[in-house]
Amino acid sequence: MSAQLNISRAELDTLLAEDAATDTPADVWAYMKRQLYKRYPEFINLRGQLMAVADALEEIWKEIPESLLGSLYTSMPRRVAAVIETEGWYTKY
Repeated sequence: MSAQLNISRAELDTLLAEDAATDTPADVWAYMKRQLYKRYPEFINLRGQLMAVADALEEIWKEIPESLLGSLYTSMPRRVAAVIETEGWYTKY
């Protein structure tokens, strides 16, 4: 028996966008969300099975390019410095 999930695209966008102060996880989620909609356009309305979405996201997660992770890693000193400079307030990241 598979679980059914009726979730709107806006609700998924909210779930995928929730993030920590430096937004690095949000960058990865944004990449995954773009890949999800690109590879599985039928999920745009998200009137399907939860497991199908979960399986798709797991597949995308395993294929995150090292170049994306590397660029995020090398940007961390700038991101942390920006957070310190703004005393924890918003940054361009």
